[in-house]
Amino acid sequence: MTSDVGYMTSSLLPALVERLLTCVVPHRHPRPYETISQLPAQFPSGTGMPDRVTATLDPTISSQLTSLDFDVFSIDVMASGVRDVATPLLRHIFSSYQLLDLFRIPEAVFDNFVRLVRDNYHAENPFHNFRHAVNVVQTLHLFLSHPRFSLKSCFQPLEIFAMLIAGLCHDVQHPGFTNKFLCSSLHPLALRYNDTAVLENHHAATTIAMLDHPVGDGAGGTRSVAQSFKSSGASSYQQVRSMLMRCILATDVASHKRHVADVTTLTQRTSGPTSVLSDEDRLTLMAVLVDGADVSNEIRSFAFSRQWAPLVTEEFCREGDLERVQYGSQHPVRFNRATISMAEEQMSFIKGVCLPLYEGLAKAPFFVGQQTATRKVTVAEGFQDCVGQLRSNYATWEGMHTASGSTT
Repeated sequence: MTSDVGYMTSSLLPALVERLLTCVVPHRHPRPYETISQLPAQFPSGTGMPDRVTATLDPTISSQLTSLDFDVFSIDVMASGVRDVATPLLRHIFSSYQLLDLFRIPEAVFDNFVRLVRDNYHAENPFHNFRHAVNVVQTLHLFLSHPRFSLKSCFQPLEIFAMLIAGLCHDVQHPGFTNKFLCSSLHPLALRYNDTAVLENHHAATTIAMLDHPVGDGAGGTRSVAQSFKSSGASSYQQVRSMLMRCILATDVASHKRHVADVTTLTQRTSGPTSVLSDEDRLTLMAVLVDGADVSNEIRSFAFSRQWAPLVTEEFCREGDLERVQYGSQHPVRFNRATISMAEEQMSFIKGVCLPLYEGLAKAPFFVGQQTATRKVTVAEGFQDCVGQLRSNYATWEGMHTASGSTT
């Protein structure tokens, strides 16, 4: 099998080793993976972070936010100040469900929370960075608001808030390495979480810490999202925390098959006209939607799939490079830059991960009017469209794989 990925520059590898060993997040506290609760008391001086964003969202961008054709690569998600696009984009999505008003979160607090989240993603990760986070939130917004999905009426505001925050933060402080690698390396995170959903547990814990972290409130003071949320009179912050943890932990690929099975069981059990969804059922659907948004690169046209694939492949290859540094050139690694086939990896991802999930979602029961006696079951036709696009992208990758002369 031949490789379709170029070799990493030798100057980059030492930086990867250093980051794995010291776990430094740029612009933030020195050892976040060992001290996740020790976020800075306030934004460091001189960071250039204003109390509120002055940029507004371009109408041409906002009009694309409920489309599978939305191009996250066309915007600079890391820009700041008046060039900041990601913050007003995310504020627009949250405000479209009146979430900031309902839970009394000032715009300045929300904006500065977004910046805190952005700065706790590794910009140098090819794939697991803030662009991916924005893409996941946009996909959830699509599921909720696009006419072919229209799931907004199936969920309460509290649940929508939890799903969107989970999408935004689900990979925060991701080091660019897999759980398997962290466990085999005896990384402090693996020791902390007993080799179980290591990264996902860390993402969830960091998310809660950031929600509790005071940020500028636009009036010269500080306030956390959690404080604002609690002041709204909602007695459900603990519910939000539980929902967040469930949704973020659902993105662990090791639990993927179980979630697909849960949706299948739920679909079979709620097929009758008098069926009802328990709180646990609803949480299952929320978690699977976040999981689906996390792996949504392949439900878009092949042009987008082709942009994301080299990024995730490069990130995997960096892990393989580091394994060889740690264990020697003769050590067998899965992500071998010299032999990996990007097309083959994407085919495996679509067939083993994406298709089972979206085929389940295409049949899943979403109840409109959750608390009324006249609620009805709806099947989101948009997920059937996703299944069709997945199969189309698989066929395209398969053709590329065959044409490259690779062997399985």
